[in-house]
Amino acid sequence: MTESGADSGAVLTAHDSLVLASMDSPVEAELIMAWADQQRAANPGAKFDVLRLPEGDAAPGELTALVEQLESGDDRSIVPVRVFWLPAPDRGRFAKVAGLLPGRDPYHPSPRQQRSILRDATRRGRVVAGEPAKVSELRQHWRDTTGGENAREFAQFVSRRAILALERAEYQILGPQYKSPRLVKPEILASARFREGLRKIPGATVEEAGKMLDELATGWSRASVDLVSVLGRLISRGFEPEIDYDEYQVATMRTGLEAHPAVLLFSHRS
Repeated sequence: MTESGADSGAVLTAHDSLVLASMDSPVEAELIMAWADQQRAANPGAKFDVLRLPEGDAAPGELTALVEQLESGDDRSIVPVRVFWLPAPDRGRFAKVAGLLPGRDPYHPSPRQQRSILRDATRRGRVVAGEPAKVSELRQHWRDTTGGENAREFAQFVSRRAILALERAEYQILGPQYKSPRLVKPEILASARFREGLRKIPGATVEEAGKMLDELATGWSRASVDLVSVLGRLISRGFEPEIDYDEYQVATMRTGLEAHPAVLLFSHRS
C-alpha cells in the first residue's frame, strides 16, 4: 500500500536536509515514512531528519522542535512534504456537489476513507514535495520582510513558507484555478512595512487590521471551486451555445496564472 501510494521521485539530494512533513492521520504518516525510506535508498549519501510541520493549532512542542532544528545550521535544506489526495477522475456532477457536505471533501478524506482509497486506487494518495530552500535564504527573507529577530517567529515564518511551497506543488497538479490566498493574512500582519504603516494611522490596531483582511481575502475551498464549474455549466444553458473567444489570449492568461500571483476582478459582463 505505502509503496504504490508514495511518489518515488528523488528530491533529497542536498547533503543535509530537514523534511517538514504535514501528517494529519496514521495513513499519511505511513505514506510519508515510506517515501522517506525511498529517498534514503535513492540517496545513500544524503542526511535528513523528518519533523512534523507545525500548522494551525500545533502543539507548542512542535514549534520548539522546529526552532531547535533551524538552529543546527544555515546551510541545511528545508524540504516540505505532505500527502495530496486526488479526487476520483470519473466523479460526476452530484459527487462534486456532495463534496461540500461534512466528511465528503475528496481533497481531505477521513482516515477510513484514506484506507479505502489506497486499497482501490493507490495513485490517488501521493506524497508531494515543495520546492526546497536553505535556512540561510529563509532567514534573510524573513529579516527583509519582517525585521524579526525572535527564533519562534522565524520558525512560524518557515512553517508558512513550507505550506505555501506545498500549495504551489499541488497547483501544478490541479491547475491555477484552485489557487487560494489562505496565507495572505498572516504574511501581511507579519510584514514590518505593513506594521510601520499601521502605526501611522491613529487608533489602528493589528487586531482590527486582521478583521479587515478576513473580509478581503477569499476563502474558497477546492470543493467550492469544483461546484462553481457545475453551476457554470447550468447557467450557461441560458446563453448562446457557441462562445466567441481568443484561444491564444486564454492560453496566455492560463500561463500567467500559473507563474504569478493574480487578482481576478469579475463583472456581470464576464
